[in-house]
Amino acid sequence: MVPTADVIVVLGAGVLPSGKPTPTLQRRTQYGIELFRAGSAPMLLFSGGLGKSGFSEAGVMRELALTAAVPDERILLDEHSATTLESAFACARIMNNQCWRRAIVVTDSYHLYRAILAFRHMGVAVEAKSPPSGRGSTARWRWIYYHLREIAAIPWYLLKLASKRKGTI
Repeated sequence: MVPTADVIVVLGAGVLPSGKPTPTLQRRTQYGIELFRAGSAPMLLFSGGLGKSGFSEAGVMRELALTAAVPDERILLDEHSATTLESAFACARIMNNQCWRRAIVVTDSYHLYRAILAFRHMGVAVEAKSPPSGRGSTARWRWIYYHLREIAAIPWYLLKLASKRKGTI
């Protein structure tokens, strides 16, 4: 398969106090690895900083990828971002440093539109994909809440992006 992007960016989704990935983080990471193995891009970029657990989301994703036999030299990390905008900014900076322009961003379906907005605002040619497994083990009520929260957040997010210069946060 001919790669359709320079890099696959997997956005964080929390780490449990034990250091294990949340089901959402596990699902996103596994899908990013599947896309990598399918040849969609030659590199993986995991984005997510320290949460309440004290573990880096990107570091946990890296460990999952290494366990799945992804070569370490094919993995980059953004371990400082706590929000989608911060991830878009940091990942765009990493991509610029590598002379990359195209990314596949992996996140859940409810988060796709906002992720696309953020990455495009940073000048990244982005395609967003969500794991085909849907909500996985996420409770139905929580899944509905996430969708409603995103719908409510979009107008605020558009205003926030409009107030920022392109390529900055």
